[in-house]
Amino acid sequence: GGDSSLTGTLSVTGATTLSSTLGVTGNSTLSGTLSVTGATTLSNTLDVTNVVNLKDTTDATSSTSGGSLTVDGGAAIAKKLYVGDDLNVTDAASIGGALSVTGNSTLSGTLGVTGATTLSSSLDVTNVVNFNDTTDATSSTSGGSLTVDGGAAIAKKLYVGDDLNVTDDLSIGGDSS
Repeated sequence: GGDSSLTGTLSVTGATTLSSTLGVTGNSTLSGTLSVTGATTLSNTLDVTNVVNLKDTTDATSSTSGGSLTVDGGAAIAKKLYVGDDLNVTDAASIGGALSVTGNSTLSGTLGVTGATTLSSSLDVTNVVNFNDTTDATSSTSGGSLTVDGGAAIAKKLYVGDDLNVTDDLSIGGDSS
């Protein structure tokens, strides 16, 4: 019924049951599978050399209720990250490389672009477009704030605030004043 102390190796051949806390003050090596049926608390670093697989399929509902995995602090991932369903970011996101989006996308706020932008397909704008640059045009190929390589169709009125230069034929379908 009292305390026991062992200064050598304890070798147990059969199953062993401990009815209280097992305290280990040095390093421990387990050569088989460690099965834990209750909650587990680690008070220091968990360093895993091989794959970690969380088999629980509970879905996340917020940044503090992460389903199978909730991390209270930051997280660093040294290699690729694949997300199988929705990705929700509740604060700013910074991407250091190229962003590739293969499906349709919706932006609810303003899209700010500081560098040059190339669109490889149509640009369809539902509301007003305003170019704030005031660079003046010098020719049909150096249009100042807007240069169009192909034709242009304007369905309603066109107001020109300064000179109008036409370098080829001019056809007017209605009255001119």
